[in-house]
Amino acid sequence: MIERPKFDNMITKCEDNLDIPFYINSTPEGIFRFNLYKVKPSWFFKKLRATTAFVDNTRINKEIALLDVIDAEVL
Repeated sequence: MIERPKFDNMITKCEDNLDIPFYINSTPEGIFRFNLYKVKPSWFFKKLRATTAFVDNTRINKEIALLDVIDAEVL
């Protein structure tokens, strides 16, 4: 999963610096690296925690996409 603002910011910063936007995600099945130039996200909204602070359970709508591990390199 990746949030839309994070995706957009990574693309913009990497374009500005002529870099490749890699997104690394750790799951119980392994660690995966996604080249964000090569994925085609399908965006949707979902109620998720507003912050990763465990004491705050506030939920808000976030625009996200689920990244398929078939599009990733296994690290």
